[in-house]
Formats: sequence, structure tokens, C-alpha cells
Amino acid sequence: MSRLPAAVINRFWFGAARSDVSVLTKPTKAQMSLWFGSKPEDDSTIISSFAEHHRATSEHYASSSRDVDVRAIGLEQVISDIITLDQFTRVIHRKTARAFGDDAAAAALARAALRDDSFMREASVLERMFVEMPLMHSEDVADHVALLRIRGFDEDFIDGVDPAGAYDDHAVQHFATIKRFGRYPHRNSVLGREDTMEERSYLAQGARTYGQ
Repeated sequence: MSRLPAAVINRFWFGAARSDVSVLTKPTKAQMSLWFGSKPEDDSTIISSFAEHHRATSEHYASSSRDVDVRAIGLEQVISDIITLDQFTRVIHRKTARAFGDDAAAAALARAALRDDSFMREASVLERMFVEMPLMHSEDVADHVALLRIRGFDEDFIDGVDPAGAYDDHAVQHFATIKRFGRYPHRNSVLGREDTMEERSYLAQGARTYGQ
């Protein structure tokens, strides 16, 4: 089982070479469709092209220390590995418990990268978005607080986030859900967790499931 080069993964995911991605400040329609469309044809492409790579990457991080050295790995490889662990896992194992099986490894990579400002300096806007994503997917409230601080939200704002509120910023909305429930209720079914009464009401109102 072998891992594909980071450049192959990143070019597929971003649809262009890093030099071209670096000038983009917001996603294109094609990128948004691939990333968030949950289209069966895109799932099939990722499964057929990257399942072996994903398996090898997952096994690599499962057997390695959580104290990762991102400088030794390199920025391009860190981005590729986070995309593989955080995004490909959700596609390849969609709607199963395994979809969240690499979250701890992805979050460990993200934490290590994001606490090193000089390391992240060369990341583009879109690359940084996906490095931050594992913290948004985390069910640890500390990861969400850390992400909001990184994004420039002050302590008064963070403390005042309404758990039942509606927010335009996706990171704040995810934090509000974790602040309210301590977990993502839409994952309960596949993870074998019993819904609380409040969670049942929340899910019945059409809560987002993010493709899962």
C-alpha cells in the first residue's frame, strides 16, 4: 500500500497547482461543488482514485505519535494529509461511524500547524481553510475556542456566543452547536449514541448533517 505524492492530492482537491491556488481568495463554483456538494459521482471518483492512498495515510498516522512535527513533514504534505484524513475519510466512509475515524489524527496535525504562525505563512487562503477544518469538526470545545481565537474573535464574543443562536460564520455556528450539546447530534445514530430529548427536538427541526 503506497501513499500518493502531496501534489497529486492537492491538485485534485483544489483543481489547480499551488501557484494558481495561492491567488484565489474565495472558492470557485467547481471547488464548492466538489467540497460540499456530496455528489455520488464525486464520491465515486475519490473512492476509486484515492481509497488506497487514504488507507495508507490513515495507517501511517494511527501508528505515529500525536506529537507531530509539521516542519519535518512540510506544509504541502501537511495540507495533503489533512485533506486525506479529514475530507476523504468522510467521503469514502460516508454515513458510517468510520467517517469520523481519522478526526483525532487530522486535529492533531491541524493544531500543530496552526500554532506555528511562520509555518502557516505560505499557506493560501483556501489551503488554510482546510487546515482549520479539523478543529471545526472536533467535538472538543477547546478546539473550537482555539479556532475562534485564531480567526480573531475576542474573548467577550466567544463567551457570549448563544448556543441556540444562528450565525453566518461557519466556525461560530459549529462552536454554538458544540457549546449547546457537547457533541454533534447528527453523528449520534451512526456512532451508536442515544439522543437526548433536546437533541431529538433539534434534529427533528431539520438540523444540518453536512453530508453524513
